[in-house]
Amino acid sequence: MKKFSKILTGIFIAWIAVFMLAIIALPDKSFSETENRYLAQKPDFSLSALKSGKFAKDFESYINDQFAGRNLFVKLNTLSEYVVGQREINNVFIGKDGTLMGAPVSEESIGNMQNTVSAINSFAEKTNVPVYFALIPSAYDICTEEHRNSFPSSDEKSIIQSLYEMSDAECIDIYDALSSHSNEYIYYKTDHHWTSLGAYYGYRTIADTMNLEAKDISEMSDTTVNSDFYGTLYSKVPLFWLKGDEIHTYVSDNGVNVKSFNGKDWSDSKLYFDENLNIKDKYTYFLGQNEPLIVINTENTDKPKLLIIRDSYSDSLAPFLTQNFSEIHLLDPRYYKLSVADYVADNNIDSVIICYSLSNFSEDKNLSLVLSR
Repeated sequence: MKKFSKILTGIFIAWIAVFMLAIIALPDKSFSETENRYLAQKPDFSLSALKSGKFAKDFESYINDQFAGRNLFVKLNTLSEYVVGQREINNVFIGKDGTLMGAPVSEESIGNMQNTVSAINSFAEKTNVPVYFALIPSAYDICTEEHRNSFPSSDEKSIIQSLYEMSDAECIDIYDALSSHSNEYIYYKTDHHWTSLGAYYGYRTIADTMNLEAKDISEMSDTTVNSDFYGTLYSKVPLFWLKGDEIHTYVSDNGVNVKSFNGKDWSDSKLYFDENLNIKDKYTYFLGQNEPLIVINTENTDKPKLLIIRDSYSDSLAPFLTQNFSEIHLLDPRYYKLSVADYVADNNIDSVIICYSLSNFSEDKNLSLVLSR
């Protein structure tokens, strides 16, 4: 018995030694494509960090993120949780047909959202152009019961309505537009974004609210550009049997000129990045990586100019809007640090839409800051 215990102890010590040698020998990775996030890096040592406990905490995160075989471990751990009956893993719900859904927004975050709506009201008051407000519900709240299975109920519609009642901007009812098409492919099954079809229904509702003529989808060309997109939700729940999503386009980029501003310089950009269909984050096919500001110029020079203060849902919405506007300015409050009111005046913007997914809106701290400048 003692001999057996010694053998087990020796194996354990050897495993620890191999584990530590692998961490030392192998180069650190900065990004995990499987999890679609940046990984913790080796923390700098200091006595103050050691005394406060920050160094130990940061080093633990570093070890957890950098150990050899991490991607395989994440997949095996997810599989083991699923096998024992877990249908909510890493805050992602797994539907009967394998559809993945992020958690719905709860009323606990409504306080932060009310403060942001107050900032929107102040911005609308000081801006001499029409300001519109559009919130996009999560797939969890829109999906059919067969997808939701026995998950907890949610009521994002009531949350959106209460925020709209507080708003002085003109509100756009995207919830009902999507809800009436809940049995269609309007959200990706492995990603938190809406699909191009979902974005089309959002576009049509925006156009109707702004008294613009929306082009019917039957007049557009439905093109499947990719069929193996595994998005952000799959990164959290990488179950090997799940089928990848399709990415569709409906609007051509012919006659469209795109520029992006990185905070210092302007550069040429594109409506669609074909090369990004070969990377993990294929949603960046639409407009590329995050930028503080993107400006799309169209051939419709007699049409009005639009500013969208937005999150990434507008990346796949923008192509549809090129049919109704001469210019579309897309501003990301996470990176843009100047006055939006000044930008509206300096660029002769005709109307502004504040367009956010409810999930991002509930957590955002930048929108109220940028609108108050």
